[in-house]
Amino acid sequence: MEKPGLNIPPETGVSYHDIKLLAEISQQITATLSVEEIVEKTYKNVNSLMDASVFDIGIFNPKQNRIDTPGCIEKGEQLPFSFYNLEDTLRPAVWCFLKQEAFFTNDFEQDYADYFPGEQIPESIAGDDPHSVIYLPLSIQGKRIGVITVQSFKRNAYTHYHLDMLKSLALSVATALENARLYETMEEEVRQRTLEVSKQKEELEAANKNILLLGEIGQQITATLSVEEIIQKTYKNVNELMDASAFIIGIYEPEKNELRFPGVMEKGKMFPVYSCPLEEQHKASVWCFLNQKELVLNDYQNEYPLYFPNAPLPKQSFGDQPESIIYVPLSIQNKRIGVISVQSFKKNAYTAYHAGIVRNLATYVSIALENARHYENMETEVKLRTQEVVGQKEELEKKSKALVQSYDNVTLLGKIGQQITSTLDLEKILEIVYANVNNLMDASSFSIGYYNREKQVIEMKLGMEKGLELPRADYEMWDKNRLAVWCVDHRKPVFINDYDAEHTQFIAQDVPVNTGEDTESLMFLPLIVEERVVGVITVQSFRKNAYTPYHLEILQTLASYVAVALNNAEAYKELNLAMQEVEKLSIVASKSENTIVICNTAHEMIWANEAFTITFGHTLEAFIKEHGPSIYDISSNPSIQTAVEECITQKTGVVYESRNQTINKGERWFQTTISPVFNETGELRYIVFIDADITELKRVGVELHQKNKEVIDSIYYARRIQTALFTSHFYIRKYLQEYFILFQPKDIVSGDFYWVRHQNECVYVVTADCTGHGVPGAFMSMMGINLLNDIVIARNISNPALILDIMREEIVQNLNPEGAKEEARDGMDIVLCKFDLKNNKLDFAAANNSLYILRNGKLTEHKGDKMPVGKGEGTIDTFTKHTIGLQEGDIIYTFTDGYPDQFGGEKGKKFKYRQLEEFLLSNSSKPMSVQKEGLKKLFENWKGQLDQVDDVLVVGIRI
Repeated sequence: MEKPGLNIPPETGVSYHDIKLLAEISQQITATLSVEEIVEKTYKNVNSLMDASVFDIGIFNPKQNRIDTPGCIEKGEQLPFSFYNLEDTLRPAVWCFLKQEAFFTNDFEQDYADYFPGEQIPESIAGDDPHSVIYLPLSIQGKRIGVITVQSFKRNAYTHYHLDMLKSLALSVATALENARLYETMEEEVRQRTLEVSKQKEELEAANKNILLLGEIGQQITATLSVEEIIQKTYKNVNELMDASAFIIGIYEPEKNELRFPGVMEKGKMFPVYSCPLEEQHKASVWCFLNQKELVLNDYQNEYPLYFPNAPLPKQSFGDQPESIIYVPLSIQNKRIGVISVQSFKKNAYTAYHAGIVRNLATYVSIALENARHYENMETEVKLRTQEVVGQKEELEKKSKALVQSYDNVTLLGKIGQQITSTLDLEKILEIVYANVNNLMDASSFSIGYYNREKQVIEMKLGMEKGLELPRADYEMWDKNRLAVWCVDHRKPVFINDYDAEHTQFIAQDVPVNTGEDTESLMFLPLIVEERVVGVITVQSFRKNAYTPYHLEILQTLASYVAVALNNAEAYKELNLAMQEVEKLSIVASKSENTIVICNTAHEMIWANEAFTITFGHTLEAFIKEHGPSIYDISSNPSIQTAVEECITQKTGVVYESRNQTINKGERWFQTTISPVFNETGELRYIVFIDADITELKRVGVELHQKNKEVIDSIYYARRIQTALFTSHFYIRKYLQEYFILFQPKDIVSGDFYWVRHQNECVYVVTADCTGHGVPGAFMSMMGINLLNDIVIARNISNPALILDIMREEIVQNLNPEGAKEEARDGMDIVLCKFDLKNNKLDFAAANNSLYILRNGKLTEHKGDKMPVGKGEGTIDTFTKHTIGLQEGDIIYTFTDGYPDQFGGEKGKKFKYRQLEEFLLSNSSKPMSVQKEGLKKLFENWKGQLDQVDDVLVVGIRI
């Protein structure tokens, strides 16, 4: 289709005539201020320029987002009002307006597809369908006015010359339409502007009046030193400025962390004083104060949730519920004073102007309240300041006395330390400490305990109470309900001023004291020497709150001296015992068959018994002459020097083994015991080496080790056989989608076993616990597996109860074939489940064990029969078959007694069934593999360092 462009016709006379006519049309319509006249005059003249059988001017309606055509003329007749929605983009008028381009065609049906590819021609809104069409946009200075169109019922009615004429005409029409629009709105704008100026004049006069009134109010209240008068005067005047049916001033009380409302006025009535805690942050007054922001609500019910979306509407503390509220914070120089509020019982009572009035009023009220506070508090502050000065004087005197007392205490502690560290008598140490400690604190009861590491006992050997010696009391270290044990275990002080209320911080239970009476205040401190706990010291009082941290510091200093003294005394006691032993040794050493050598502190041999000469074929003198005096030169043990240093450092005997060449018996094994000997001052005097011939013991040990290895290897081979009999997980996973089996034998082989088989579209699952564990239990488990294979698979018996009945008969017969009087009690506890997953049904029978089913967050126990699969006590009955309907998501749990019977925890008690049930219930939503790992971790944590007491088997199956 040919696109528009500049085309000058050859008839110059016609062109001149048309240009002249265009100028006349432009003069006529631009001088016209009516849209109807503009359309009529343009139509009347445009037919002189071209065929305009259809003529229309479309005017843009921005409010409706459309193009209105108020005066379309077709064949001389005016068509009804119509319009084009701008969303209707398949219309040429809309296309022209949106793109601000000319729409030009001389064959509408043929050229429509060029403008709207692939679209159907829409039906005409009004009139007949033309063949030739021109649409041009109307705009002025970039502002879109609308569109103009001429249309003909002939094909090829228009040339580009006509298009140019219409473009010139469109510019005049756009100018005329804009002039008409401005004329129509001019009078309304003048009227509105006049109203605005009048309103502004009134507002300025009211504002000026209000400013003067605010100034008067400010002068009145800032000169007032009574809070009540400030509230009353402000309320009296504020109603002249706005609707303040309710008026509130809240004052911040920092000591109570609240807002106090000393004067609430409503409809001329004063309400009682009330308070609002700052924790109630959903209240408007608290929100305004905490955020230091104004709060304006003109529709309380609907606007309150905008500030407090998750809070219910608070109940009114007083009076009626207002509809409009203004809250403004009161502050001065960044100091928060409180809040001020005006309230109305009408909606939309307040504007930003009213908020500004309250804001200005708040400034005066803040100043007035602060002045009143200073005035009211002036005398109080002077009195408080006087009290502070007096208190400071008394505190200085008190601190001075405390310093003198502290100096005296330090001096006394030094004297006590000198006396007890130079004393090696335990009773004397107690006497010295007890005689002086009561000068430092209330020590109505006082004790010193020695920590015996070998016996794991705290020996409370030294104790005084109310001036009398206490009997000895020993505390076993396993007894964790003793404060002395806690102190030694944790190497930390125990500080209690109210035993009943505070002892649970250290011990779980209150147990009776071993000696003496019950006390209220207690301090325990560990006695530590060179990072080693040697004992414990305690002072106790029969009064509550008898001790302060200062007393604890004194006791810590005293404990340091006592620890050294106690360690010295014990060392001296051990030294005496060691010297006595050496004297005894010197008597018998010469007759001993063991080789005995005594060395000096330089590790040189100075004495040996006759057995030494017999073993090595030389006297000590001859041996030293040949090999040298050092003990290190004759020992074949490469670590002998380390062993000697250890025995000296630890002040205890050290044992090691070595292999030496003898004269008479060849190569022999010796066990050497090294013992240090100290004098009464704790200095090393001698080192004694005693060699015992252990060659024969070594030989026997090697044989025992070999036999033990053969037995262990056999048991491990038995485990391979037993494991092979257990159902493989590869087989189980074919029939059970979600399950776990926690199997943890106590020994190498197990008396617990599990068995899973698929038979006749059902899955059989067995959890069994045979009599005993280890090898005996393993034999029973193999018997049980073989019986299940025979009864269920070979004989095709499907009733769980009948299967257990037959197993019991077979076990009794196999273990007691002759019917002896001493019948074997061997057998097994078992749960046998038969899952019919196709019909969602579970049949089971059980001996001495239960089946648990977890459904909808509830764990239910289904108990079995109270008799074993084997020889039991009392009457032998048949086993019971139970049937349960299954639901998707059910979890079936079965287990033996090994898990709940395990000892452990802090008190070494059984785990018990209740804890196991609670764990299964709380972890049931987790995957089965995660449940298994959780059970395993829980078991190991509970068991701790204790031995496993029985085989463990837990099975879980999710339906």
